[in-house]
Amino acid sequence: WRGLCRKGTEVALELQHLLLRLCDKYADADGKEIDFEAIKTTPDYFLLNMISVELQQVQVNEMENNDLLAFFINIYNALSLHASVCHGRPCTRDDFVRLFTQVNYRIGDVKYTLDDIAYGILQG
Repeated sequence: WRGLCRKGTEVALELQHLLLRLCDKYADADGKEIDFEAIKTTPDYFLLNMISVELQQVQVNEMENNDLLAFFINIYNALSLHASVCHGRPCTRDDFVRLFTQVNYRIGDVKYTLDDIAYGILQG
């Protein structure tokens, strides 16, 4: 990311809102299934990836406790949806393990997985 970075909480919230909007738009009539493949063909998918790259400039050590908590809750939700868009919905135990331990966002200089966020930050 080469541009100026917004506050981390703004970036995380925009990521989560964009993902929720896409999931709503591409959900089937009864809202039970989401067409993740269709999402990948939209201009918003490119925007989603650009916003996630912006996280590389976020400095979590500069956030106050409440902002840090809100940031990581939003990042956790966004990453779990973003992973499903990119890799499909996890169906097997191995898929879930991969989702929680390998899929990550790089925030600042650190890669955070869902497992890192859930058990190292939110419950830590």
